Amino acid sequence: MVAERLRSLDSLRGIAAIGVAVFWHYQHFRPAESPFFREMYWFYQYGWICVDFFFVLSGFVFSYVYGKRILEHGISWRHFAMLRISRLYPVFLVTTLLVAILQGVRHGLGMEFFIYPCNDAYHFLLNLVFLHSGWFEHGFSFNAPSWSVACEVTVYAIFFAILYWQGKQRGMAFAAMVFLGLFLERALWEFPLLNTVMARAFLGFFMGCLTYLLHGRLLSAASSAKRRLLYLWLAAILLLCAMAAHAGHGLYGEHWQDVYVLILFPSAILFALHLPWFSRVLSLRPLTFLGDISYSVYLWHFPVQLILVTGAGIGLWFFDPARKWGFFLYIVLTFLAGAISHHYEAKAQKWIRRKFSRQ
Repeated sequence: MVAERLRSLDSLRGIAAIGVAVFWHYQHFRPAESPFFREMYWFYQYGWICVDFFFVLSGFVFSYVYGKRILEHGISWRHFAMLRISRLYPVFLVTTLLVAILQGVRHGLGMEFFIYPCNDAYHFLLNLVFLHSGWFEHGFSFNAPSWSVACEVTVYAIFFAILYWQGKQRGMAFAAMVFLGLFLERALWEFPLLNTVMARAFLGFFMGCLTYLLHGRLLSAASSAKRRLLYLWLAAILLLCAMAAHAGHGLYGEHWQDVYVLILFPSAILFALHLPWFSRVLSLRPLTFLGDISYSVYLWHFPVQLILVTGAGIGLWFFDPARKWGFFLYIVLTFLAGAISHHYEAKAQKWIRRKFSRQ
């Protein structure tokens, strides 16, 4: 039942995955000219902020799915951790090992590491325990787009602690984490846990948690008239903030993206859940399927890139990222890998959870 209620958010997650994997990171290929650059200018230039949308969506979904159970101490930390590890780790481990092998092959053939340089034993160990981003790393390593996954694991633990021990003050605690993210974003600290990378996770995830609390207020609104009025206000804010953010960095300096994280993304979530026509569009099966495989697509897109450029580099095939056929080939391979991986990832997840239940 919960899954059905969140189907429209699955679609938003899938759209965000496209923004990062298909367009923003397509620039890893360094094509002379990016296909469809004019039509998809925003995603090519600013697609990185879709990762922040992932964080906001995660905060909302976790509050929706786990919030009440944790508040009532109906789930232990051990069980919560198992649920998250069984969901995240199988595809993460496979893609990390594959990237390690391929980067090792490149190194053995005298080729440079593709894009991400810190592919040594130290960073490999950090990757294995989700400490390769926001903690002790010296730079991006192996399947580096998974940096956001490592940060999410950290905020999962903080989220659980807040609800389990400070449940009555959760609104204030979530707001404090948002302000911590804003502070770290501007302080430019680079200490373990307290750094600009974790700042994005703190800000986005806990903004998603606050959005869930607002969602609850919307559901308890006294009348439909009040809801409609609130929707109009939210629509106006959404439009104005989108225009302001696109007006340039001059209005907000280097932190213009905060407009998206603090207002635009939360508004999109509320619209997806509370505007029937918008929810129906986002609940169409092609879009929800894209959301289902979004995590796999996100973790597989860099290995696919690495396979394409490495094979081309040693003469196994020809690949031209500046041509439209190269662009579509990359998309097809990435989504095919994501769909196949999602199928086996689900089986691995069920196996882990069954084994845990027996124990």
